[in-house]
Amino acid sequence: MSSRRNNLSNGADRDGVADREDDAQAGEQDFGIQRTWEDIEEIDGNLIVTGISEAEKRKRLLKDTTPLQRGIIRHLILILDLSLSTNEKDLRPTRYHLTLLNTKAFIREYFEQNPISQLGIIAMRNGVAEPISDMSGNPTEHIKAVDKQREPANASGQPSLENALEMARAALFHAPSHGTREILLIMSALHSVDPGDVHKTIDSLVADKINAKVIGLAAQVAICRELTNTPHYALVTHGPAGRDIFAQDATPKFVVFHLNVRLVDSL
Repeated sequence: MSSRRNNLSNGADRDGVADREDDAQAGEQDFGIQRTWEDIEEIDGNLIVTGISEAEKRKRLLKDTTPLQRGIIRHLILILDLSLSTNEKDLRPTRYHLTLLNTKAFIREYFEQNPISQLGIIAMRNGVAEPISDMSGNPTEHIKAVDKQREPANASGQPSLENALEMARAALFHAPSHGTREILLIMSALHSVDPGDVHKTIDSLVADKINAKVIGLAAQVAICRELTNTPHYALVTHGPAGRDIFAQDATPKFVVFHLNVRLVDSL
């Protein structure tokens, strides 16, 4: 009799442990518990979370279930402000390091969701635009090119929005019509040093049906407001918000058809 009671007791204990484990797993799924220590990189003695958890990815992908067609082939130019303003430390460890970390995470996410798309990267500093990586569909090459910019000394001079937009426009000019044409601008400075009329450059982007979005690391800039509309101008107030904002732009954009003429809307 005693042996039977012990067996029943042990069985109940095992069932209780199994129930608690199931409840713990369900809790992780329900509340999106993140194991951020799995994606940590040390930069100048600071520990920075660099990855995007699978729970965050699923939440973002399932958030929008509208049955609209999305652009399968995207052509995107990523413009990075690597001027002296990125040495500011209001975003840890600095705006410069955070921009590069988020850029690498964005590249991985972009090609995971857009495997047959193209990407190019341009830097703004010293009053000119510099190509970081040419338009291609190889994420490894883009990440290597970004890694070469890791030294803080690479942040120098002032940004030139006009030069960067003209270079991006030239890179997207020959993109086929069956794909999207997009610019994603990461702006840190509150000004731009331009050799000509940047307003004409913006008009040319509109004429070429190139869509733009701006992610600001400081306050909004008037010329960037002119480049894009309010829903497409996001501000980064802290590091985790930057990762989320970058990741949103990795999702394919809606494509709308009117009278056999395709118009691309970055929603």
